[in-house]
This record gives sequence, structure tokens and C-alpha cells, in this order.
Amino acid sequence: MHSALFAAVDQKFSRDWTAFLADVNKTMQTSEYVDRLAPNVWLVNFQKAPSALGFLISSAETNAIGYRILPLAEEPQWIPVADSPDHIP
Repeated sequence: MHSALFAAVDQKFSRDWTAFLADVNKTMQTSEYVDRLAPNVWLVNFQKAPSALGFLISSAETNAIGYRILPLAEEPQWIPVADSPDHIP
């Protein structure tokens, strides 16, 4: 497994959800191998930071947050889009 998408079940009105996000934001903000794709979705480079996936799982389970994991066998290949700031003409 190269990478994994971790998707937490968004529970906006739960104190547990707030605690989960605070915990994850504090820990994940320094990892260059974890990208937050949406408020409840993270892309983890498992080859470089396997403990980050473990942390997300542990924090979700500690805070009673449901989650899903989508393993990616190979490195994700992003398709450039014209409106993207990274797009090079």
C-alpha cells in the first residue's frame, strides 16, 4: 500500500467530533506526508508516515467517530485542471 484515504464520518454537532478535529489538527499540521483534502478526509502517504494513519484511526476510535479507509496501491496521480493554482500552461 502506497497511500490511504482516511474519511471520518462528520458529526458536526458532537462534542466528540470537535475533540477529534482538535486532536487531529494539532498533530497533523506538521506532517508533510498528510494532506487534508476536505474537512473530514485525509490522504496519508503510508510509505513515509505509517504512524499518521494509525493516529487517525486511534483518535477516531477514542472519540467514537466512525471512519472509512481506502487503500491506494500506488502513488496517487493528480490530473491538472486549468483553474488549479498549480496548473502550468
